[in-house]
Amino acid sequence: MARIQRQRVKWDPGSDAVIHRVYISQEEPTYDSPYAEFEMPVTEIILPEGFPYPIGEGDFYVGVSALDDLGNETDIVIVSTPFDFSPPGAPSNIIIEPYSG
Repeated sequence: MARIQRQRVKWDPGSDAVIHRVYISQEEPTYDSPYAEFEMPVTEIILPEGFPYPIGEGDFYVGVSALDDLGNETDIVIVSTPFDFSPPGAPSNIIIEPYSG
């Protein structure tokens, strides 16, 4: 299995936050976008395995919001960054032959 360069997403917790929602999308995320919830004290995840939805390659938006114990949600704080979780093509036509040098 190929290895890919993992990425860390971390954030400072919102005041009075009990849960943070992390949105990852190729379009600017909205409250209707897919997200994963992380209970405090989690304030970082490692991609791609820390996010429950597939992440391909290209430019992605990462958004984080905080929820309090009543379910009130902050604005989504958004950054954009290129991700590439696809490995390059593997070598092929490997040959082993006698060497007389």
